[in-house]
This record gives sequence, structure tokens and C-alpha cells, in this order.
Amino acid sequence: TAVITLSTAHPGKFLEVVEEATGARPALPPNLERLLKLEKHSVVVENTAEALKEYLKKTF
Repeated sequence: TAVITLSTAHPGKFLEVVEEATGARPALPPNLERLLKLEKHSVVVENTAEALKEYLKKTF
């Protein structure tokens, strides 16, 4: 099953920076912890909306 994942800047993705700024290390939500353990796959696409659109049409 193909999945496209877009994400925002959750504090759990920047533990060291948040800890340095606040003095407290945030706990990872269980779903984020599970996702961070998965194998990562990526594809480089030209930085244009048209290139992304064409890639998505071709791939999915």
C-alpha cells in the first residue's frame, strides 16, 4: 500500500532543541515513537508544484 506522509514540526521530532530551550525533554507520543522506528524511504522531486503533481500522477 502506498502512503504519502506530510508532517508538521511536532516538538517530539526536535527533542534536543526543545530540551535546550525549555530545560525539559518532551515525551514522544506512542504513534510518533513507532513511526520513527520504521525504515525511511524517500524520493527527490524538483521543488515545484508541477513536478510534484506529475510525480504523483505517474506513481499512484
